[in-house]
Amino acid sequence: MHLDSSDGPVRLDVAAVVVDCDGLLMDSESVWLQMVEQWLAEHGECDQDAYDFLGLSVDDTALRLLEAAGCSAGGDSIAAGELVAALSARYSGLLTAAVRPMPGARELIASLAGTVPIAVASNGSRQDVTRLLDQAGILAMVETVCTIEDVVRGKPAPDIYEAALRRLDVDPMRAVALEDSPHGASAARAAGLTVVGVNPDPTIEIAAHHRLGALDQISVIEPGRVAQGWSR
Repeated sequence: MHLDSSDGPVRLDVAAVVVDCDGLLMDSESVWLQMVEQWLAEHGECDQDAYDFLGLSVDDTALRLLEAAGCSAGGDSIAAGELVAALSARYSGLLTAAVRPMPGARELIASLAGTVPIAVASNGSRQDVTRLLDQAGILAMVETVCTIEDVVRGKPAPDIYEAALRRLDVDPMRAVALEDSPHGASAARAAGLTVVGVNPDPTIEIAAHHRLGALDQISVIEPGRVAQGWSR
């Protein structure tokens, strides 16, 4: 794998690639942000930004939203479990065929699929993630999809990445994670993967080993041309 990073070209000897879904493969993160922003607006003013919820599971999002609502006099007493169900239903309803793959996502996965095993690791529900990937023509090109139903803890805990690597039977030191959010990058890094952060917004800090602005800065090198060794 070749990275055209801001620090110069980087070559990685890759045995497996684990990728996030929302905001990395699919342009669905804007839907999530819109939903969170609406909820915050409906439940009073507090010192909370919707971007703070990027990459979190719906369970963790619900808990933090309730904490945010408690910052105002109009805080809602809705139970966390009820909010999880409400958020999940609202998000699933907002996901339509209008959600498109991120630029270069389908092409990158297609090029990787012929060289290394690929897993998707997402805090989303299996129903939502597989539906999005299937609509985009990506689902059939990956070996496995790990979602929040497969683990006890979502990102930023490393559980989803650890589950994906077990399914692929690959050592984390030989795997690369592609992530666009701080929470996702923290999860992958805690699991021992080399993290490539892909986000065009330089103000969003991502704990990545390598930082890119777009997926088209990643290319696949034929196995015989990959440099020996591991670059982190």
